[in-house]
Parts: sequence; structure tokens; C-alpha cells
Amino acid sequence: MAGRDVLRHSVKAILYCVATIYSGLLFYSDLGEKGTVYHTPMAITLIAWLLDPVLTYFLYIVFGGNGDIKSRSVPMNIDFVIHRYGEWTMLMLGESVLSLLIVNDSSASKGREFYTTFYVGMVSVILLQYLYFKSQPHSPDRHAMRRSRNAGICFSFANQIYSASLILVGVSYKLISTEYSSEYDTVDYETEGGDGHRLLGGSSSSYP
Repeated sequence: MAGRDVLRHSVKAILYCVATIYSGLLFYSDLGEKGTVYHTPMAITLIAWLLDPVLTYFLYIVFGGNGDIKSRSVPMNIDFVIHRYGEWTMLMLGESVLSLLIVNDSSASKGREFYTTFYVGMVSVILLQYLYFKSQPHSPDRHAMRRSRNAGICFSFANQIYSASLILVGVSYKLISTEYSSEYDTVDYETEGGDGHRLLGGSSSSYP
């Protein structure tokens, strides 16, 4: 049995379950106060996400050895995994496009900035898609996951960081588009915001 795979996934599953249960207790019970933002469940989830590459590094690289890998880890269908990684990347790019499409009410005074942000965002997502698939090898035998175990692990880590970066791209464009939407057309940040900046999520108050 691939004990190291079970150990790595079990630790993450336990942390995710703890974060889910604690979040539910804060929301549905008297443990949490209404209107208070608790960051502990998100912190536990982040720890679980960061712990995965650490466990992978020690279990498969430091203490991996050069013996029978099949006795310690489940073999992968490299061709299928490469295809699934491509579909995952398309999903993340689609989230960026969706973030641009959600905000569809441009400001009367900042319509030009709104549509500029929209079209520049669409072009940047198309270019990111082109660059990603252009850099992929045509043959699975030349892929990092086929060349060696360590190269495949590094590729998996890099893909996780790249996926998070794509989400940040979509969120950033959504924030910029919202700034030029009709929702904030009548807000005077200098007088109402106090410091000249719009209050984002997690602040004590919001506009309009």
C-alpha cells in the first residue's frame, strides 16, 4: 500500500475538516459574535495548502530513496495528468474571464476606463492561455513529469503557484472594474472614506 500518499493526504484532510467544522461552529452556534470576522478557519486552510509541498518534499525527495517507488506511491498516468493540468489551467483562466463579466454596469462618468479595463483584461487572459500552452512540450516524454520524479514534483509545486496567480489576476481585474462601475459612481472617497481610498472587503464599513 502506498503509505506515504495516504499520510500526505490524511494530514491535509484533517486540517481541512478542522477548518470546516470550526467555521460552521462560528456561524451556526453561539461561539462566534455576529459581525465579527474570524480568520482562523482561513489560516488553517492556508496552513494545509502550504503543508502539502513541505510533506511532498520530505516524503518523496529527502526520504524517498531510490528503491521500488511503486511500493511507496501510487503510479501516475502521465498522459492523463498532463491533460488534466491543461483543463485545470483553462478553468482558472475561465474564472478570470468570469470576474470580468460579473461587473457589467459601467459608470456614467468613467465608462471609458471601465471598457478599457474589460478589453485589456480579456486580451491578457488570452495571452496567458497562449503562453501556457505554447510552452508545453508536444510529446509527453519531454514533459517534466516524465523526465524524473524531482522534476515532476517541482512542476506540480509551480502549477499550484501559477493557479493561485491566475485567481489573483481575475480578482484584480474585478476590483478595477468595480471601481469604474455605477455602484461607486456617487461615492466621494475624500469625504466619506476619510483617507481617499475605497474600503475593501473585511473593513468595518462599506459603500455605497
